[in-house]
Amino acid sequence: RDDPSDWSSDVCSSDLANGVARVSKMNRQDILGDLSEYWEEVRGNRLAPRRSDLNPNRFGAALEHMFILETVEDGPLRIRLAGSRLCDMMGMEARGMPARAMFAIPDQMRADDLFSEVVRHPACIDMDLTGLSGEAAQYQGSMMLRPLFDDLGAITRVLGCLVIDAPRYETDIAITIDTVLIHTLRQKPKSATPAGFAEAQAAFDSPHLRSVSGSARAPRQPLTRSHLRVVSSND
Repeated sequence: RDDPSDWSSDVCSSDLANGVARVSKMNRQDILGDLSEYWEEVRGNRLAPRRSDLNPNRFGAALEHMFILETVEDGPLRIRLAGSRLCDMMGMEARGMPARAMFAIPDQMRADDLFSEVVRHPACIDMDLTGLSGEAAQYQGSMMLRPLFDDLGAITRVLGCLVIDAPRYETDIAITIDTVLIHTLRQKPKSATPAGFAEAQAAFDSPHLRSVSGSARAPRQPLTRSHLRVVSSND
């Protein structure tokens, strides 16, 4: 049984929406950037934070766009917890659904592979997406995926956030994958530099980055050419 102190084991999907303060509108990159920075803050020098380390009061505007995935034995990752906006876009209560159900059918197998990669390696993944409404309106979007340890020390959960630039009345949106940035994680060494002479640490130490592109977008973190390998989306 999950540790009762772990909020993600006790909060039902609809509770996420109930706690959302009606904050002023933030753009997609700000929402995802703030959540990614919070994950980094909680992570510290570890490979990833524990799920029980997360405080939902710190999620801010990301709360209604967020989800938690969990591994299941002999099967694809499933949605353990989902914000109200995600449920609206899927046109159903998302809890318990396979994580791939967030995507249009042609991209579901690819999505399964990406979700699994976050847990296996582990890795941070950022995607550029396109959303298509039932009225054929097209919207741009993004998704971030970050690994989480469970209380037994295994990475079995994924913290995710999906933001589509669509008005709230748009529901049941078909989402496809445009570009993917995969950042394989390495343990960050503890600094031995004396106090007062420490240099700022990079967000990820000794990263291995792969960019899988279908369209061009500069990633949020500055990357050198040697860190990236571009692969056709058809590969």
